[in-house]
Amino acid sequence: MKNLVLLSMTMLHCTFGLAQTSGVVVKADGDCPARYDRMVIETRSGYVLAEHYRGRFIEGRTVYGNLHSYGFKDVNVNGIDARIYIDDYMAGRDKALKWCFGDDK
Repeated sequence: MKNLVLLSMTMLHCTFGLAQTSGVVVKADGDCPARYDRMVIETRSGYVLAEHYRGRFIEGRTVYGNLHSYGFKDVNVNGIDARIYIDDYMAGRDKALKWCFGDDK
């Protein structure tokens, strides 16, 4: 029984760890001319295209959370809770530029 409990706890911890991703803010809210609330976060798997809802996002800060799925996400930015809406993830550089600067750039 003790082994079953330990195995269950280990699996739960591993599952939670897989959902957590880190990324670095490369364009903060207010830096994207296409829309003021847009931001771009770079992860190892590509760019996350998101909208700011709560918190402070500054270029160069690290974001932790579930960054690889769509929708509203509660994230952590340098130890402070924040909330974003992910419109796309694992996007390429060209798509990130269009997201931030609009179709004309």
